Amino acid sequence: MGVGVLEVQKLDMAKISHAMSVDGSVQLTVLGSEHSFTVRSADLGEEPPLQVVGASSNLANARFFKGTDDQGNGYLRATVTPQWMHFSLNLNGQDYVLDPADGTGDSGYYALYSSSGDGTIDMSNDVAPLPADTPTAPTSYEPPSEQSSDNESAIGAIGEPLSSSAGLPEVMTEPSLSAEAQADSNPKNKTCRGGGGDPEYRVARIILACDIDYRNRYPSDWPARMASRLNDVCGRFESQVAVTFKLAWSPHAIPSDHCQATNSSQLMNEFRTYMQTDAAVKDIVRDVSHLCTGKDLDGSTAGKGSEPGVGSSRWGSLGDLAYSISEQWHDDFMNMWVMGHELGHNFNGDHNYWGWIGASKSWMSPTYGGAMTGQFTTNNANRVRSWAQQTLDLQRSTNPGPSSVSTHNLQSSNLAHEGAYIYFVANQMTVSFEIKNVGTTGLTLNWLFVGARDASGNNRDFGHVYNVWLGAGSTYHYSTTYSPQSGGMWSLWPAYKVGTSYGPYQWLLVTPTMYYDRASWSGMDDYRSLSQVDLFYRFHVLTTSPTSAVGSSVTVFVSMYDGVVGTGTNSFNYLFVGCRNAAQVNKDFGLSGQQTITQKATSGATGGGYLVFASRTLDSAGTWTFWPAYLVGGVFGPYEWHKLTLTVS
Repeated sequence: MGVGVLEVQKLDMAKISHAMSVDGSVQLTVLGSEHSFTVRSADLGEEPPLQVVGASSNLANARFFKGTDDQGNGYLRATVTPQWMHFSLNLNGQDYVLDPADGTGDSGYYALYSSSGDGTIDMSNDVAPLPADTPTAPTSYEPPSEQSSDNESAIGAIGEPLSSSAGLPEVMTEPSLSAEAQADSNPKNKTCRGGGGDPEYRVARIILACDIDYRNRYPSDWPARMASRLNDVCGRFESQVAVTFKLAWSPHAIPSDHCQATNSSQLMNEFRTYMQTDAAVKDIVRDVSHLCTGKDLDGSTAGKGSEPGVGSSRWGSLGDLAYSISEQWHDDFMNMWVMGHELGHNFNGDHNYWGWIGASKSWMSPTYGGAMTGQFTTNNANRVRSWAQQTLDLQRSTNPGPSSVSTHNLQSSNLAHEGAYIYFVANQMTVSFEIKNVGTTGLTLNWLFVGARDASGNNRDFGHVYNVWLGAGSTYHYSTTYSPQSGGMWSLWPAYKVGTSYGPYQWLLVTPTMYYDRASWSGMDDYRSLSQVDLFYRFHVLTTSPTSAVGSSVTVFVSMYDGVVGTGTNSFNYLFVGCRNAAQVNKDFGLSGQQTITQKATSGATGGGYLVFASRTLDSAGTWTFWPAYLVGGVFGPYEWHKLTLTVS
């Protein structure tokens, strides 16, 4: 697959690297037009610096950035190593890559290119094959009273998706892909939960592994190349489906006597076996594993991924199926495209929805060629985003900043709060941020910590470190953990003390809401109603106070999906929370209004879904009952199916 080189220019690597690291900005010329980007570091993992055993160049020497065009026309992802730079740009909806013209960075000349579409790679057979012991899928659906609740759905043959019998969203106040999110191409996705108004992402913990063929192609810098592709993928997943990836382990080198096949199905099975049996990696907690291969796979295949895969380890007899592989020896745009395509399958992206924005212009297109793009169709974005919301255990709220400059010439950015898929009271969570000295002289921070107030306004500051020296132009990367002990909306911000004065109050803010889990249901379910709507994985009754009394509120979230087979969408009159108080008085709430949800693509796939995340006041004592509810075609869902109860005093 070729690329179209648009222009070649010489770049001052030292100047650009300094500008991004110190000034938080970079200027790039694209087809004669100057573009200024505000940039900040991109968090790709938990281990700063990431060390790679046996690599001559490791991630401790690579830096990763993300940024937005100051004119509002697009965004970038960037990688800087001691030898080379890489830029992946999206400007006015068009993808560009800026890479060393000589492949090494030695000459200082960089080529700007975009995809040329001068060939085709068949992706129609890239969905993983059926494991030998897979049970058979049900071919019809019985009424709820007769339906077994422990069926396992089948995994299709090659070319069909690996099924998991359902799917969906899980913690947003809106459909899995809101109109706002669809219209917003900025990586700072604006879909929010609670009252914080902060960008929110589901976090997928990923292990990137590579075979000996990949390391032979890039012997000096294979870890940085792998992470650079992931950084590119993150930019597009964040902007379109509110998902980001984080390395659960340093880029991993698979020994030369493993993963030797060139047949994609066989290589996929070898990769899965290795990851589940090798002592170094088998117990590492991750959501998905991806193999970067330097092989030329048989035929026209460029990759393979199980659909959906992510979350499969939580149910059924088949175990973990969250694996994908991609050829990673093409140009950088194709490498990003194939990696993201296969990870899209892992999150329920499906070929059957590829053509919804015309021809082959889709990230989930079954062929790579023509109008190539790292862009999901609306319906595939719905499926990917809702699957991630449903299955991923980590959630990150961010406020990228930067803040205004304080009187001490300090500026804060990249404030992030990360915890469970819902922020539960007493669970451990992580807060991180960057603080930069933008002045001309060094400064000692006597204290550096997280400023915190709970929902009642009580001081909950935590994470103090002492006597932090910040030289002029330098940045301190801060991270700490805490376990909130009360419910409601908290306020968190970067805080410091210099001498007798403190930093600005709430100058860069995130406001996570903490919940008590009163009653919950989770697990794989195959209990479908006549209209084939299903409860998939998680259903919670939550409160923000430690006791439930008359006058307090309750929050319920529950996900439902469209199980009707066929490519397209179905319209529901509304989805809501069915509710009765102790006197059996109707207290239904959270009505969504009309919602359109994607159907199943095939009998083995799962549809797009909707999350109801709604609250109401508890206005009487006794036992309250809650269940997932909907109206479609004038017919209501089953009464009190999957009910949960809460006692109100």
